[in-house]
Amino acid sequence: MPSKSQLQCPICQSPDVSNVIEIEKLPVEVSDLYASYDEALAAVRGEISLGFCHHCTFVFNQAYETEKIQFKPGYEASLAHTRTFRQYIDDLSQRLIANFELRNKSVLDIGCGDGYLLKELCRRGANRGVGIDPTIKQEKTEQVGNGSVQFISKYFSAKYQSFVKDFICSISVFETMPDPRQFLTDLRKMIGSNQQTGVYFEVPNASYMFERQATWSIYYEQFGHYTAQSLASLFRLCDFEVLDCGTCYEDGQYVFVEARPGASEANGQQVNGSDRHDLPSPLKDFARVHKMNVSAWKVQLQQMHSDGDRIMAWGSGGKGSSFLNLLDTRDLIPYVVDINPERQGKHIAGSAQEIVPPEYCATFKPDVIVITNPIYEREIKKQVYELGVKCRFVSI
Repeated sequence: MPSKSQLQCPICQSPDVSNVIEIEKLPVEVSDLYASYDEALAAVRGEISLGFCHHCTFVFNQAYETEKIQFKPGYEASLAHTRTFRQYIDDLSQRLIANFELRNKSVLDIGCGDGYLLKELCRRGANRGVGIDPTIKQEKTEQVGNGSVQFISKYFSAKYQSFVKDFICSISVFETMPDPRQFLTDLRKMIGSNQQTGVYFEVPNASYMFERQATWSIYYEQFGHYTAQSLASLFRLCDFEVLDCGTCYEDGQYVFVEARPGASEANGQQVNGSDRHDLPSPLKDFARVHKMNVSAWKVQLQQMHSDGDRIMAWGSGGKGSSFLNLLDTRDLIPYVVDINPERQGKHIAGSAQEIVPPEYCATFKPDVIVITNPIYEREIKKQVYELGVKCRFVSI
């Protein structure tokens, strides 16, 4: 059960929080992969109890237990093997270089992962980059074009304040932080009086998820769920000037904020005034629709299995992990395809399917491929066609 502190909103400390949905026993880290079937079955699990704050509208996991999350080398979440994502990062890096005049500057990437964005920023702008992430396998420094990148395999903290200089970015990391207000407050203090420091943060779009009833988009490691408005409001609360905010990436699945430090280095603003906000309609319906979608997919997969269909899934990331675990699919779907070679040969946390390369489709000869992230449907179908495999496709 949530502790007393978790029952309160971590942004505004209001106790006026309503439950949205409860989900039991999902793996706590969707990209922590395992060498064997048995190890994957024994993956650490946790409960999700999403709460909506009626004061500031923040949505967060009240049942989140920080000690269960152990980001470490071997956590593999890179999307850089997909053409769609690479094109997005190419465009984003050019935009950030233009907006923040990032040429011959210092760039810090908090939670950099494989460093794809950081490398592009430094390669294109001849910048000096530092990426800090506990999942980095090997600490090193490398040249990228006329720029350079240093990788540090640690959690970001005040210990690394010396790297807080010209520009700070963070993608798909901030939502995992259990005390986001304190993190931004500390970051603002590290920046100090340098009001020219640029900041770019990007997280999954809560509006997209809830309005579209995206059943498979809730993961334990995501503590907070942000809309463009709530993300921008939090930055302002922590004394940042918001330059721009909005949605991005494939029909708005993510939200971003571009910011600079505010003038006061203070933290005394109010959160959304004193009005009480009603639970939005999509949140009222989310638990009901979630249960309905899970039940419908169980029936559909069981029917395919009864018909003798050989089923594979394609995509072992967050949505894939959620889908495979919520439906208890290990006896129905033995394999999951992923184009990321670092994931191949490993097993999905919890549901334990083996992750295989696309070429394995020609060996397994599936009748049905379940596409776990429709963003990449066109890429996937093209690869399957080129492999000479004929099958049906269904997207979750």
